Amino acid sequence: MTANPGNAGNEQARTAALGRSADSYRGDLADGQPCGWIEPEREALRRQAADALTGPARLREPDDPEAALVVLARTLRRDPYAEEIYRQVMRLQAQAGRPDAARRTYRLLETRPADLDAEPDQTPAACPDRQAGRSGRGARMTD
Repeated sequence: MTANPGNAGNEQARTAALGRSADSYRGDLADGQPCGWIEPEREALRRQAADALTGPARLREPDDPEAALVVLARTLRRDPYAEEIYRQVMRLQAQAGRPDAARRTYRLLETRPADLDAEPDQTPAACPDRQAGRSGRGARMTD
């Protein structure tokens, strides 16, 4: 969504509403309860909360990518296992010409799934080296 003076009030209201929604999320439904039957609803609510948390970042990204990164960092503090959020952070960092930051974010992502006995997505679109190469800005990331 691009900024438009006529939409500024709407965007501000939407950002505020998303912020209130995100702030109301207090954690997973029946957290810690071994209720297998509730897992689909728990995951649906977790995704809704992630959308509410990242909504302000999507609104700010076109005009203020640094503010979007701040919002995404806050989101990661609440959900440190959200791989898609890490990808958004890496993409913004690469577009800003900060390949070292994108590489550090990827390394952080690599440590999170270890907590869950999983591995991050290895597809080309998820790799920070490829993100920097596509952005057209900054150096290609290599170790």
